[in-house]
Amino acid sequence: MTGALLPANLMLALPVPDRSVTSMTGVVFTQFLSEDQFLNIGKINTLDRFEQPLTGASGLTGFQNTAFIFNPIFARTEPYSTLGIEWIYLENEEPMLLLAVYDSNDSPTTSGLDTFFDNGVCLYGEWNIQTRFFDLPGHHGLSGTYSNGTYTSLTPSSYLDPLDGVVQLSVPKTGSWSLAYNVDQAVYVSPENPDRAWGVFGDFGIADSNPNPIQLFACVGISGFNPMRSRSADSFGIGFFFVGVSEQLKNRSALQPPLHDELGVELFYNAAVSSWYHLTTDIQVIEPFRADVNTGLLLGVRAHIDF
Repeated sequence: MTGALLPANLMLALPVPDRSVTSMTGVVFTQFLSEDQFLNIGKINTLDRFEQPLTGASGLTGFQNTAFIFNPIFARTEPYSTLGIEWIYLENEEPMLLLAVYDSNDSPTTSGLDTFFDNGVCLYGEWNIQTRFFDLPGHHGLSGTYSNGTYTSLTPSSYLDPLDGVVQLSVPKTGSWSLAYNVDQAVYVSPENPDRAWGVFGDFGIADSNPNPIQLFACVGISGFNPMRSRSADSFGIGFFFVGVSEQLKNRSALQPPLHDELGVELFYNAAVSSWYHLTTDIQVIEPFRADVNTGLLLGVRAHIDF
């Protein structure tokens, strides 16, 4: 137990954190409206949309902490797996605009329409622009959510560790919003292969303090592929994150000492042992939001095999 608000290994927390299950988290039908715009309709895995080219944010061979895979400022309003519809406009084969309507219920392990829209809807919007500063690729993005669902600070979310017993129950509140900005900028791009690059990235966010348990979020880092020719298939990353826990949640803490903001650092190195076998070592240092839990040091090793 890390005592952290954000799961230190998001892929192990999904689709449920406490047991093994078999589930279908995404079944989407796609209809192109033109060469540069299309619709997605069905059961949508919203985590698949969060991708920065330089973060290695797959959770399999790159960063594994939630902070670097999914902006947790959206953890209250946006479900992980749910029914919905997305309209996407492409520019240079990359999403430039995205507008979506999702069922506010998180349903990664269930099917059917029994609870469809019974807790309102989540509206999501995203705008991304591509840049070429110093003739190197980069991206800037703005995104936001609004849900008219009814929540408390303890309403379960796929992206937050359970809070049972940590704080006292609060009065349910209808409506919640969040805004985020993300950026990545390549510093080096291989002249032989433009997909081999490394650079800097950042994610930032702000949300309401009730019922959202996270009011502020920021992460920055450096990641990408190893520029050395002899290890060109390897990748690396180091990042720092800050989670500003909402004052409403802190004030309802049942613990002494109370809750505080959460900080963490993660470093990974993904070594291409062969073309089909990758080995990733990972180190995390986390100052959790629970003040009664000591700073944690997490060491991990992952293997990825391509068939």
